[in-house]
Amino acid sequence: MLYYLFIYHSDSGILLYEKDLLIERQYQMDLFGNLFSALKLFLSELAIEGLKDLKTIGLGNFTAFVIVIYEVNIDLVIIADKEDSKIIKKITSELKRIVWGSSELFISTNLDSKRFKSFDREINKLIMSQKKLVDIDKGQKKWEGYLKPVYEQRGELSKRLRKQKELEKNELLLKREKLEIKFLNEKNVVKKYSLSKKIVEISEELDDLVNTEKYKELARILYFQIEERKVKLYHYLHKTKKSLGEILDKTDSKYLTKANFREVYTNLYAFSSGLKNFAATVVYNKHIALTRSLIDINRLPLKEINRIIDLILNMEDNIEKYYAATK
Repeated sequence: MLYYLFIYHSDSGILLYEKDLLIERQYQMDLFGNLFSALKLFLSELAIEGLKDLKTIGLGNFTAFVIVIYEVNIDLVIIADKEDSKIIKKITSELKRIVWGSSELFISTNLDSKRFKSFDREINKLIMSQKKLVDIDKGQKKWEGYLKPVYEQRGELSKRLRKQKELEKNELLLKREKLEIKFLNEKNVVKKYSLSKKIVEISEELDDLVNTEKYKELARILYFQIEERKVKLYHYLHKTKKSLGEILDKTDSKYLTKANFREVYTNLYAFSSGLKNFAATVVYNKHIALTRSLIDINRLPLKEINRIIDLILNMEDNIEKYYAATK
């Protein structure tokens, strides 16, 4: 069963909206009023401490499901039975859509009562569409035996949250350290660019402004190196095919053994050598080998010459494809 739904402001932890399904079914919860207020305060403290880092918070037989809506700086917190996790996940996208579509209700100083009632009806309709989430008779008994233990363990839950956050932080630091070592040892520019972006992501998660900016700048430099090399590679690939095409236009296929492939070789060599540290090693080696086959091409049988010509003419024009195996 779903017992409560809260909407918090992510940064301040301020409670913006609450849905109490037990009270809405006219159950008397007066005896638990103080404990419920303490529970709301506890959840607001969790929101400030870093609720966005978690997806669920275990509360005995119950679970607080956390749905973060980054675009509007809102945390949705649902308290429900642990076994209802699949149903909660099922309605998550629709809940986010409803809250996102009504986000102005939570930032405006002038409350639009009609709009708020419409929002509340949408929430009700969604929850009521899932019969298992509104099994009141079952939920009442479980909930009455739940509030007091939660209140008594609230301090322990806060410690658990802080410990979990510390473990997650250490894991991120270790992961970033390994990526930084890879980055320093990596020679391939495309791989270095990919690593730099991953390090930026982790640094942002850690709120590490210094390393975020450092690797953003490195990523920017690497990106321009990749784009600049892409232009050069395309230039030499185009010249290779063009010079080969000119040979084929003016030379009878029977006399290709006497054709001058010097310009084709020069352009293909410039292209192939340009793949070093940008394409995967296997791709680089393949094209260097193709280039070398032009050195003594006039001594080869006509059939082999035609095979080499076909390989060159059928080379991929999209330079991104040469990088693909590296990413």
